[in-house]
Amino acid sequence: MKKKLLMGLFLFPLIFSCSNGVDSSKTFDSEEKESSSLEEVDEFIEVKWNKGDKVNKEISTSGTFIDVAIGEILSVGCSYTFGYKYTSGSASSSRVEVSSNGVCKITSSVDNSFTLKGLRQGETILKLYDVDGVLRYRNKITFRNILSKEEMLDFIVNKVDHYESQYAKGMNIYFTSSSTGQVTGKDGNDELTAPITFGFEYSGTFGEYEYKLTVTDYDASSSGTTLVLNTIYVNKNGYAIHPCTSDAVVDYFIPVFQE
Repeated sequence: MKKKLLMGLFLFPLIFSCSNGVDSSKTFDSEEKESSSLEEVDEFIEVKWNKGDKVNKEISTSGTFIDVAIGEILSVGCSYTFGYKYTSGSASSSRVEVSSNGVCKITSSVDNSFTLKGLRQGETILKLYDVDGVLRYRNKITFRNILSKEEMLDFIVNKVDHYESQYAKGMNIYFTSSSTGQVTGKDGNDELTAPITFGFEYSGTFGEYEYKLTVTDYDASSSGTTLVLNTIYVNKNGYAIHPCTSDAVVDYFIPVFQE
């Protein structure tokens, strides 16, 4: 049985939209060269990286840059658009690079935006230079394989111990079976007097990046909270969830794995 950690529960302001999906590489010469053996695809490619290597110099970002900044894990096979402008100087003729390890490729690059496509699971270093060769941005980006419905349900129940909130620290969501879950923690500064329990049903894919779980049988009657979840969006690779009320995203959650 999963551990029940009493941490925090707090409704976070709307950062993500509940009605929208979570919106130099080796560039292969042909689609055929993009394909690898199953063994190669399953191998996770790592890069050398220290947090101190990050660069964010006089740049304003949008699109997937925002997701990466909060630790979003991207999915193999999906394309992601990164938008940017410089707070000083022109973004015209900027140069984009990612690691030449086959993890992703640049599929388009124009003034103020570029698109990456994940090719295999692993890590890559994204760099952005302005026209004068000044490094404006550098960060590590991670891609993971997309899970099928069955793999996703197994992942959130059996591989992950719980998901924990990242902004309003302390809210924990447990998936106790392929159709039930619990919320533990606090409502504001008050400890929940009992866990919130809920059921859920798989409701298909949501856009390119997420699965949708519809919350059922929600019972917070003994918890002392008025929070009501009605939908949980699960990143197709399983490495993030976005639970929603009827009009707001509660928070951004990442997995804590079983020991």
